[in-house]
Amino acid sequence: MKTKILYIVLAFSMVGCSDFLEIDSETDLSNSTFFQTPEDYVKAVNGVYAPLRESYNKSAYVMGELRSDNSYYDYNSENRGQNPPEFIADFLETSTNVNIQAKWDNDFYVISRANKVLASIDDVEFDDSSLKDNLKGQALFLRALSYFDLVQYFGDVPLHLDPVTTLEGTALPLSTTEVIYKQIMDDVKLAETLLPNKTNQEPGRATSGSAKTLLGNVYMVLKMYSQAATVLQEVVDSKQYSLILTSYADVFDPSNKNNSESIFEVQYLEGSAGYNSNFIYQFMPQPITAEEVAQITGVSNAQSIGVEGFNLPTPDLIASYEAGDLRKDATINYINISATGMLTPYVAKYNHAHSQFNNTNDNWYLFIDILKYYFLWLKH
Repeated sequence: MKTKILYIVLAFSMVGCSDFLEIDSETDLSNSTFFQTPEDYVKAVNGVYAPLRESYNKSAYVMGELRSDNSYYDYNSENRGQNPPEFIADFLETSTNVNIQAKWDNDFYVISRANKVLASIDDVEFDDSSLKDNLKGQALFLRALSYFDLVQYFGDVPLHLDPVTTLEGTALPLSTTEVIYKQIMDDVKLAETLLPNKTNQEPGRATSGSAKTLLGNVYMVLKMYSQAATVLQEVVDSKQYSLILTSYADVFDPSNKNNSESIFEVQYLEGSAGYNSNFIYQFMPQPITAEEVAQITGVSNAQSIGVEGFNLPTPDLIASYEAGDLRKDATINYINISATGMLTPYVAKYNHAHSQFNNTNDNWYLFIDILKYYFLWLKH
């Protein structure tokens, strides 16, 4: 019996791998089984947007405003579990910092998903060619946006333009910032030709104006000011965007999402589906009692928060507002905190009516009011 089993094992060992039947899994989706119809690509592009929510809800303000002179954290000696944002604010980054890791991971999640769309979308027939262009344009814009994020925060980074299919492909060498910026500009220039304008695009998605604004932003970072002026003037001349809201505070009101002043914003949705934001709960002073949370937010089920407040405006930022600047009251508010007995400022522009504790409906605005980019260039 043992001899017969040995013969069977030897027989299989002599069969080449090419002689085995390979079939796709009937329970797990893969590139070859999922990407079959235009509707599949609509779903896939929706998935490209998804990591933006976590990136901007958890890391963007930490690595941006908190690291700058504009805001700081409210140190809490009783809770030392929130050190990662502190380290970033104090220029003490480590390779294990979870906020930095989240920024890196989410940007590359976007890039990876965009690459899967771009690698195969031309192989599928679309009855509506404009839909194919629209989806390709969105994927290109989001890939460019994520690389623009990465190159500003990390400098040289791996440049992935194709889906990763091998172990070796996960560890590409670093590309220089010059190479990364060139790819960003190539992607966004192509995206601009494929995307519809704001009027003809579904709210919340990238548009030709989004692409041009991103390109203008890239030009300004690279100090290519004349090119920035040209492309940003095109956005102004498109008549797709206008300053119609009555006050600065209105721009951030969730009831005005994707309004005529909005060029691109990350979408959040209050509720139990996991799409909600909670910026105000991160930005309020802490530790804070349930009563004080209710005083700020108005929710009926408020709870105390014993961590520490982040993104609190610095005295220098507060002092920088000129007398009568209407943006100040829309941005900064104050509350007496019982834990410290101090009147403490906090960023209030993301504080709007909502029903449940720690569950808000506020979007995060990446590009609003194109004129501010144009006027920044004029100052040079």
